Amino acid sequence: MNQKHISWAVYVITDRAATRGRTMLDVLRAAIQGGASAVQLRDKTASTRDMLALGEALHVLTRAANIPLIVNDRVDVALALGAEGVHVGQDDMPAPQARQLIGPDLLLGVSAYTVEQAVQAERDGADYIGAGDVYGTPSKADAGE
Repeated sequence: MNQKHISWAVYVITDRAATRGRTMLDVLRAAIQGGASAVQLRDKTASTRDMLALGEALHVLTRAANIPLIVNDRVDVALALGAEGVHVGQDDMPAPQARQLIGPDLLLGVSAYTVEQAVQAERDGADYIGAGDVYGTPSKADAGE
């Protein structure tokens, strides 16, 4: 898989709170069948061990589907999993340091909430920008403030 030339058409971000009693693996299988083109492993409360265990299981599915697995916030977990990329937010590891650790071949995504942040993320080596939230949701209650 050429990680720098992937489709961003359906970028799935995992959320255990939104699985409605299903396992994350079942949710991801359905997402892949539905056309997922990239998957972000995101779990702000999981331990490192739990992130690694879930990431390993998810990566089996994403590899089989030839789509990238991107790990949210955790450069260490992304590297340990052999994931295709990492996504950092404005309060996480700065993008230049993340890029230095992951090297030029892995994907680096950066969240941006302003045009200035997006421009800076590009300068810092981001391969893609995650546009900040506009409206509040159960997982982002402070959005749009």
